[in-house]
Amino acid sequence: MVLLPVSALAGNSGIEFDAVKQRFIDSEDVEISLANNSTRRIEVFGGGVYSLRTGERIVRLESQQRFIRPGESHDWVWSGDPRAGRFEARLRTSVGRLTDRFEKGAFFTLGFDRSGDTFVIWVREMKPIRQLREDLGRPQPDRRIVSGIVSRAKNYNPSWSFTMGPSSIVLGDAFIEVCDASPTYVENHRRTWMGERWCPWSSYVFDEGR
Repeated sequence: MVLLPVSALAGNSGIEFDAVKQRFIDSEDVEISLANNSTRRIEVFGGGVYSLRTGERIVRLESQQRFIRPGESHDWVWSGDPRAGRFEARLRTSVGRLTDRFEKGAFFTLGFDRSGDTFVIWVREMKPIRQLREDLGRPQPDRRIVSGIVSRAKNYNPSWSFTMGPSSIVLGDAFIEVCDASPTYVENHRRTWMGERWCPWSSYVFDEGR
């Protein structure tokens, strides 16, 4: 279970809604918490976790206690749902509506033929996650090319000053030559490559995780 850091405030009222400005592995529990650090009692009317892509409500957030007194908190847990994507937690209370966003997905490490380089990507769409996991069950020569849009560096890929956008990952057996380049080449020409599709022909999924 992951306890999320308190980082969202409802104005200056001292009402804290755990916010989920983090990345979570798709199999992890996500815990959402409401803490009343004010001097007055608040009423909780309910809410939910919603998919930002479809608008679908995934989980209903119903409080076991209607009122949260000063100094009290209440937690909800979204348990082990393998769904990936971007989500928003919403809660209606007597001090207003509280919202915050988070991502669920998976980290993968890419390898590259001959160079020995590794490269970490974060994937938040179900189809490429399934494909990457399928490829890990294949012999390395049979694994597909991994492609994505070049985006700004993220701390999960510390060896490079760029990464692939988490919603842009696609796999294929062949791509056009114009988007083929080694990670070192992209590193050395990243201004030119930023926002462009990168499809290194020598890439393959090496492992799940980072």
